[in-house]
Amino acid sequence: MLHGGLSFVSVYLLRAPAKLNLYLRVFDKTEDGYHEIESLTQTIDLSDYLEVEFTKGVGIKVNVTSGSFNVNPEANTLIRTYEVLEEEYGGIDFGLVVKLHKRIPIGGGLGGGSSDAAALLRFLRGVLGISMDETLRVAFKVGSDVPALLFGGTVLVRGRGEIVEQLEPLPRYGVFLNCPEFPVDTRQAYLWLDETRIEFPSHTAMDCYEALNRGDFGLVWNDFRSVISRKVPPVEKALKEFEKQHGKAFLTGSGSCVFSLSVSHSDHSFLPRFDIT
Repeated sequence: MLHGGLSFVSVYLLRAPAKLNLYLRVFDKTEDGYHEIESLTQTIDLSDYLEVEFTKGVGIKVNVTSGSFNVNPEANTLIRTYEVLEEEYGGIDFGLVVKLHKRIPIGGGLGGGSSDAAALLRFLRGVLGISMDETLRVAFKVGSDVPALLFGGTVLVRGRGEIVEQLEPLPRYGVFLNCPEFPVDTRQAYLWLDETRIEFPSHTAMDCYEALNRGDFGLVWNDFRSVISRKVPPVEKALKEFEKQHGKAFLTGSGSCVFSLSVSHSDHSFLPRFDIT
């Protein structure tokens, strides 16, 4: 047996939801070469699922069921999560076998890999008895999107992703998604943005949040939209198609997935936050 009555013979099913960036502002590089951001993130019901088993050895093995998605398990954030926990706490006295059922498109700006890591970390936090502050620190070492996805729901994100604030849930809007089969490399997207940025928002993430609470989608914003639509024709096409179908279309992350919001029927919907304290 493990901490808290967890068993070596049980399989634990974890949900890892995708996220949307309802607002994403990217500031200029700091002196150390990094960008700070201000973002409003929201989890939705499109999800990966993790089946987790404990083993009596050490280390982690990840098996991926990914449909048509090309996933490299060696680079998976689940492995990184286990490794960071080992580094921080001087070794872990159990091993893990994780079967990852991949449903969130890769390279689409939906945070699938980060959400997988957050789901595993949320679970192991209880096993290892880690404080919330320590969990957030580990999360940020794994990836900049991971802290916000620990909580799920509606989250205000600042800094490099390490400053997160849970907000009261937004209305449960519907979501239409279109993910062109053309993943966008995040590093390349930042380079393009640095070279060709031409638009700046006049409103903040909290302005966007307040507007969404009123049912107003007009302040949804993403700094990457202009440059990605210019540089990646399939994204520009997807945005135009959704504008014709739904009136407004938005980019999440650095793409390539685009989305529209609805107050009525849709393919997906907003998810509430996780119960994590």
